[in-house]
Amino acid sequence: MKKVHCLFLLIFMFSSGVQAQSKLTKNKFVLSGELKGINEQYLIFSYTTMTGNRVKDSVLVLNEKFRIEGYISEPTRTFISHSNPSKLNGNSNFTWIFIEPAKMKISIVPGKFNELKLEGSKTQDELMKLNKMLSIVSDKTGPIFKEYNTLSNYYTQRKKDNAGKNELLELENKLALLREEMDSYSGQRRSISNAFYKKHPDSYVTIYNLTTQARSYLYTELADYYSSMSMNVKKSQAGLEFKKVLDKIDESLPGKMAPGFVSIDLLGDSLKLSSFKGKYVMLDFWATWCKPCRAENPKLIDLYKKYGGEKLEFIGIADDDRRVAEWKAAIKKDGIGIWKQILSGKQGETVKGIGGLFNIYLLPTKILINPDGVIIGRYVGSEDKDKFYQQLDSLFAKE
Repeated sequence: MKKVHCLFLLIFMFSSGVQAQSKLTKNKFVLSGELKGINEQYLIFSYTTMTGNRVKDSVLVLNEKFRIEGYISEPTRTFISHSNPSKLNGNSNFTWIFIEPAKMKISIVPGKFNELKLEGSKTQDELMKLNKMLSIVSDKTGPIFKEYNTLSNYYTQRKKDNAGKNELLELENKLALLREEMDSYSGQRRSISNAFYKKHPDSYVTIYNLTTQARSYLYTELADYYSSMSMNVKKSQAGLEFKKVLDKIDESLPGKMAPGFVSIDLLGDSLKLSSFKGKYVMLDFWATWCKPCRAENPKLIDLYKKYGGEKLEFIGIADDDRRVAEWKAAIKKDGIGIWKQILSGKQGETVKGIGGLFNIYLLPTKILINPDGVIIGRYVGSEDKDKFYQQLDSLFAKE
């Protein structure tokens, strides 16, 4: 009897081993490549494994050839870079690609990583298709973006050199004009991207882009895209990550409790959102460099004089953590120091500040909170300003 049990155990173990090996084989990727003119130098690859861990791997390039392999569960967005980009000629020695559990071939020219050729990845083909569609916009915005970066670096240097106030102001105005020029193409770029996303709801290009660009979309738009995805894609690592972002945005929609925060206001006093419980609170997310935000200030002053006080509190939250002097000057110039003013608390890409708590993706945005701490209104961009004015009139006309 014991021999029979042992036999079944051996069969089970063998079967399990075969299944595990089969799964690994199914999820294995092999990327063979060529980096022209390069020998005995390293390439860096960063990607998420089939266990969900982010890994950074290096591969040696010998006589222009290299090969890297690993295991991924699905098409995966991968960062590829030369180990020392400054060693190579050209401006592009890193880029993002989509690898898949398959055998792939890649060809790269130093200094032109963004023009690499990758064969064997369907998702990469879809990315190239989208990029080609967007080229009608990027061909126009590319030179503007390059000029903006050059001027921005020059501005930073002049600021370190303690350049005069007038010179810095002139540079700031030029940067603002370049931003406006780039923004003028955003609608066209968005329209082209959306057409691709709707046609390819299960593309990992669609999922990754929507996840990283979620803040520039309304919740309803993202929810519609998610509902159009197949169940298999929803259960993928990329699909689950997109759902996390969607759920996070849902937390700051009307009907949800407003997340609490603590800050220091313009006068140096401590400010806690919870201390205003029992009255309505309007959070105005703005910035000194946001022209639509500044243009609304005269109307906000009228509303504050009309409704502000015991029943309604205004709190301005500025995305100007690196422009404190400009922030204070704008408050004084626009006359909005009559209500409480704080900074968002944003620190680079890691700390999103108060704007991150409320998933602010466009300025100006206003959040209206009732006396119980529940969000009852969210008004995004200048287009929603009339809805905000009407809701205030409706709320306080009854009282």
